[in-house]
Amino acid sequence: FKKGGTRNALLQDMARTPTFPTFGSFLCKKIRVVKKLATLFEQETATRLQALEDPDVQTEFREEARTAIGKLLQEMADRKHVFLTKDKPSPSMCQDDFAQICTTYGAMQGIMRDLRLMQHRILREC
Repeated sequence: FKKGGTRNALLQDMARTPTFPTFGSFLCKKIRVVKKLATLFEQETATRLQALEDPDVQTEFREEARTAIGKLLQEMADRKHVFLTKDKPSPSMCQDDFAQICTTYGAMQGIMRDLRLMQHRILREC
């Protein structure tokens, strides 16, 4: 990787879909929730943690993310992207378009899972 290097056309196309930005939105919401809950460690108090009043604290966004990935794949299919029209397999996994989509989604899913685990552990401590 280098600054100004060639861009991956598949990932750029995926980023242009209407659904792709929703993943960033889920991640931002999840980070805000965990950040609020982390205030638990700032000081001892006998009162209820104010962050627990936020309705997003109990939200996992798991189903929303599953629905979004289905929509994203449908949008890519509707665009008749190259990964749907290839007649023969790619020479390697790193050159396979569908593998790149799966890797991108897997990375986002891993981040969401880790944030969910942090959220649950902090809630158990509350």
